[in-house]
Amino acid sequence: NNFSTATMLKTFTWPDNQVANAILMTFDLSSLPAGAVVQQATLHLALLQSDAAPEPTYTVTAHKLVGKNPDIASATGYTIDGVTGWTPNVCCDSGVPLAQADISPAYDTRAIDKTSGDKVWTITTMVQEWLAAPETNAGLLLNADASALAGRYRNFASMQHPKVQLRPYLSIMYSVTTSAGQ
Repeated sequence: NNFSTATMLKTFTWPDNQVANAILMTFDLSSLPAGAVVQQATLHLALLQSDAAPEPTYTVTAHKLVGKNPDIASATGYTIDGVTGWTPNVCCDSGVPLAQADISPAYDTRAIDKTSGDKVWTITTMVQEWLAAPETNAGLLLNADASALAGRYRNFASMQHPKVQLRPYLSIMYSVTTSAGQ
């Protein structure tokens, strides 16, 4: 399914040790000035809901999409755009590929507790790579915890959430270098 118009972004593990929901996001870096040198980039999501299981944390990893350029409005667990399939793999329940074979190793790994509010992933290297090679900016995937038992999850506010201050954002600290004589 595609939940791009939903008010929540969901990471969910089902059954035991299998990704059932992952979060796919893209960021337009065109507003960064020419010559920008990224010092730090952090992804911020507002945690809204957690499972009631006894484990205090749930691991959510940030990955760069590789080899596929999804359309966020029509991507599903099966396809990048409603037609073109993700690379087949055996990661997930019922053979749904969920982009698991189309992502990098984790750029950041966070143990997300159950306290509502701002959760942060450091993706500086990913953003630096996107800036250096814009054609590689196909987005990122926040992955569910494949080490968790069934029914564990963390849900975050989406860009459609009615409270604007809870919506996800990418914070980028950068400097601008200029060449002599320009």
